[in-house]
Amino acid sequence: MFDDIKKILEAVANKEITQEEAEMLIKALKEREKKEKKKKGFFKKKEEKKEESSDNSDYGETFIVNENDIVSGDVVLSSSKAIIHGTVNGDVVLIKCDLDFSGEVMGDLAVLGGKASFNGGKVHGDLVLMASKYSGKLPVVSGDTVRMSKFLASGIMNVVSLAMGGLGIKVFPGKKGKKHESYNVSSPRNEKEDISVEIMTVSSKFTGKDVSAEFLTVENEGEMIAYNVSADVAKIYGKLYCNKLEADSLLVNGLVHLKTLVCDQLSGNGKIIVEDSYEIEENFSDVQIIRGETDDSRAL
Repeated sequence: MFDDIKKILEAVANKEITQEEAEMLIKALKEREKKEKKKKGFFKKKEEKKEESSDNSDYGETFIVNENDIVSGDVVLSSSKAIIHGTVNGDVVLIKCDLDFSGEVMGDLAVLGGKASFNGGKVHGDLVLMASKYSGKLPVVSGDTVRMSKFLASGIMNVVSLAMGGLGIKVFPGKKGKKHESYNVSSPRNEKEDISVEIMTVSSKFTGKDVSAEFLTVENEGEMIAYNVSADVAKIYGKLYCNKLEADSLLVNGLVHLKTLVCDQLSGNGKIIVEDSYEIEENFSDVQIIRGETDDSRAL
């Protein structure tokens, strides 16, 4: 939704559409977002902590990403305080927020109103500073840096605040865990912390808690036992046992045994044992899907 909102705001700034038309468009986007939430789900991160400062009455909630943390998913904050010293693996949209930033955003970072204190860091997408006050050393930006002046504060900022009113702090979807760029399991490993990683390859036995990966591969000789697993692309040639698996693209040539499966695209010719429920948008596979409990339920 962030990209769509940015395009609408730029259209208003270029006088291609009116503020009234922008308001209607953003309201329509929000309605669409509600429908998507019902389908895919989201979780809300909220910390009831107020920072001691001269103007802390404006910011009642605090969202914190510490230096060694990673959040997988888009972050949207409204009238909140954000401390981002770690990594957000998605877009960050801050509406009338107080930002302390020295971390890394893998997508776009937009500061709409409010104020931001920068101490370096990196933004892999675009940096948008709109009707906001900012200070310090700006992050390294791979995309464009867009600055829009104060005329938005009384006009389009009101449109955004109206459309996003009551939003609070939301993260869509994902969770915080130990940060890794790559995580290879070539010998038996028992991980006690949640894992959030770009590339994970399992060629031996792995036992852990929650795992979030952009690219997950369980090789032929690999066996993975975890609680919740989420991946953009998951390829299972060996065995995967978990409570819930969410994947945009899932290839199963081995065995997957779980309680709940949510998958956009399924391919392969392996076997999936589902104890509770599954939701598959597109099935291009010859995968055998078995419903119900079996004796092979060691991880569930």
